[in-house]
Amino acid sequence: MTEMSDNPEHPGFNWVKARYESSLGLEFERLRKDIERCRDEWATQQSQNGVGHKIVVNGISEVICVERRTGSPRRPASVRFVLYADYILVDSTNTGKQFKLTLTLNDEGDCRYRIDGDGEFLRWQVLHRALESLLFGPAG
Repeated sequence: MTEMSDNPEHPGFNWVKARYESSLGLEFERLRKDIERCRDEWATQQSQNGVGHKIVVNGISEVICVERRTGSPRRPASVRFVLYADYILVDSTNTGKQFKLTLTLNDEGDCRYRIDGDGEFLRWQVLHRALESLLFGPAG
């Protein structure tokens, strides 16, 4: 019997363990932490450049909402990340677009996101696609 291994090059690679560790619930929490780091870095850059916009990250049950408050009376632009049983929905009021995130293991045994069923994306690439317009769009 082949021994299970954490090395994807090994013929007994433990893909079940690797796939479990890349579950939507765990990745959702990783997204939340990365979004908070993005917010903090954005705030640092804004304060250094004398711009007064704010990014607010709210975690309400299984929703992460990132809002950009510009001080104007209109509703703040936002991006919501909502955890469902088999995907994470990303919904932007800023662009009017939404996409579904699912997870897969690639041939190297690495956890990757799929956007609307396509591609293999790292977490930073997903956040870039979700937050670029909010952080650096026309109101920036």
